[in-house]
Amino acid sequence: LRGLPVLLHRARAGRFDVTMHAQWTSAAGSLLARRQGWPRRVFVAVHGRELLLRPAAHVPPAQRLYDAVRSRVLHGADGVIAGSRS
Repeated sequence: LRGLPVLLHRARAGRFDVTMHAQWTSAAGSLLARRQGWPRRVFVAVHGRELLLRPAAHVPPAQRLYDAVRSRVLHGADGVIAGSRS
């Protein structure tokens, strides 16, 4: 979250057509910036382990919020690239 202001500024100033994020958490900034028109498309790579994380499991309301934000980001992306080993 600390990087969100920087991502928003660079997305607006750079007028990027496409962004590619290595983690779903950084894609949130591009999705917010897209509301203003830039970037036009957002892609995110996900790794199996990060989809299983429950960092706030000991505080159920916080975990529900974390899960909801993660879901919204992944559903809002134009493409999701899975990168995991089986």
